[in-house]
Amino acid sequence: MSKAKDNPLFTSKVNNSENRKNIPLTEKDVLIICEGKADKVFLEKLGQYNQINEYEVWSAGGINNFPTKFDAGVANFLINKKPHLILLIADAGPDPNKTLKNIVGQLSVGIKKKV
Repeated sequence: MSKAKDNPLFTSKVNNSENRKNIPLTEKDVLIICEGKADKVFLEKLGQYNQINEYEVWSAGGINNFPTKFDAGVANFLINKKPHLILLIADAGPDPNKTLKNIVGQLSVGIKKKV
């Protein structure tokens, strides 16, 4: 597939040229998507403290927004050839298995809709 818009992983939101202008571009090889702003600040400060700068952190604004940010990360790769790795970091809460199933379920539904 030569064009990003031809890739089945693109949602209509990401494929829409108006929305594509709003996709934040990253030059980093690793993209970390976390739940909230406090998580983002923590992960950024952790990297600064340990002098690790090979990653960028995006806040999803809640666990239910992971698919939208993940789509934007995939779009970023197709447009910019970066990142090569996307990590999702979420609070496990009282039931880690339920949290994992929730995130996997959200991403699976999104992928099934796109293919």
